[in-house]
Amino acid sequence: MEDEAGPASLAPPAAAAAADVYVAVGKGGSSMEALSWALRRLASPRSFVYLVHVFPVVISIPTGLGMMPKSQASPEQVETYMNQERSKRRVMLQKYLDHCRNFQVNVDVYLIESDHVTNAILELIPVFHVQQLVLGVSKSKLRKFKRGNTIAGQVQKNAPLYCEVKIVRDGKEVTNFPNC
Repeated sequence: MEDEAGPASLAPPAAAAAADVYVAVGKGGSSMEALSWALRRLASPRSFVYLVHVFPVVISIPTGLGMMPKSQASPEQVETYMNQERSKRRVMLQKYLDHCRNFQVNVDVYLIESDHVTNAILELIPVFHVQQLVLGVSKSKLRKFKRGNTIAGQVQKNAPLYCEVKIVRDGKEVTNFPNC
């Protein structure tokens, strides 16, 4: 994720970075709630909102007979499947992009291919010197979050001190818990 010059070379200027908001988004409804909260509370019309989406590494391709290792599939099968997955991601992300445009903020998307969502998000923070990061947590995961056993809880616990991690559930910020 880092280039040879190090993370400072990719970081936006300090004055601009303070207004930037990074929001982790996925398939769940908690992501839209987190984005809505961030747009209302943290963003302004000149802000940049960066949508961060982590998706899994493809190691197998579905076939009519089950899953096949990607390495054993034909190039056409791999290309077809990858195009389908890209299309699904595009459709999923479009609702977030539209929501940002309704608030008239500048928006961009970071797509990260990784099987380790927490690590991928944590590695992004120093590369772009993320100072404000918003993650959603669903009602069903709140108990796990309180114990620090969710992606949001682990990111909050392990983020650098300069990065303010906000956790949102049902459109409201969840305050820090001792274990997080």
